Amino acid sequence: MPLCKSSKSTDQRLEAMKWYFGARHCRKITFSDDTAGDQGGDSFDLNVIDSSYAEKKYLIWLNDGVASAPTPASDQTLIGVSYTQGDLAAVIAAAVEAQLIADSVEVRMELVGADLEIQNHFVGAITAEVIANAPDLVASIEKIGFGGYIGQTGESELTTTVEVVQLLDDANGTVPLSEVITGYLAEITIPLREMTTQRWEDLIGAVTGNTITIGSKDITGWGTKKLYNDLFSYSGRLIGHPVRLDNSNIDEDIVMLSTAPKMNSINFSGGSVQEAEFLFTSYKNANAPEEINLLARGDHSLY
Repeated sequence: MPLCKSSKSTDQRLEAMKWYFGARHCRKITFSDDTAGDQGGDSFDLNVIDSSYAEKKYLIWLNDGVASAPTPASDQTLIGVSYTQGDLAAVIAAAVEAQLIADSVEVRMELVGADLEIQNHFVGAITAEVIANAPDLVASIEKIGFGGYIGQTGESELTTTVEVVQLLDDANGTVPLSEVITGYLAEITIPLREMTTQRWEDLIGAVTGNTITIGSKDITGWGTKKLYNDLFSYSGRLIGHPVRLDNSNIDEDIVMLSTAPKMNSINFSGGSVQEAEFLFTSYKNANAPEEINLLARGDHSLY
């Protein structure tokens, strides 16, 4: 063996996690045909969430080679998209998509003709985007982003169940010959140690419970209002990021694509740190590849 190298004898580790819950903001922008440069100099906001779960703001500028560039706000990055006067809407939309890819903007995109859907890589609320300076474009919010870091936690646990039907042969008694998979269940239990008023509203009031305003005060609780409601309507994405890795390295993140948190218990004590135990059950996400449409480990910005 090499004299100047040491060989690691084990891959055991302590895996502390930071957990994030919410939805990724997604918008659709419909572009218009350019008429003799009438869109040159137009600009619109694009606000994203980066791998540190902080907002990053861009100002997208349509550059026909004639109009002057706008002046971005102090917290914005200007991105110029070059096009030729008279270009069709689909050509301009494709140019925007190509430029965002070239500039490594933290979004996923799907282009269909003149319609460009842009989804943020990471969960979280963004500042309202302004498109008034691009009057020929039509923008619609397809999914409102919300959520983010859920705070300090205790030891979390992922449990999985694979439901099977055993294949038996009478001649072999009860000896299994094989098994057929009939279902999967993935659940993550997380004890939260920072149950602030905001967490009560975000993880309870906005999901299984309700938050109402009486007078000037918000009150969160459970009642009968949501009986028979589909929890998928209140679901979001749960992401666990290993503390030992940089925020930009998400290759070992755990992601539950669609889930709605349910609080199992919370303690009230003068001698023990308060913990609220939340159960996250994975729901099938029909928009994801069927191989990983429940839970996955890896770069979740790709799907």
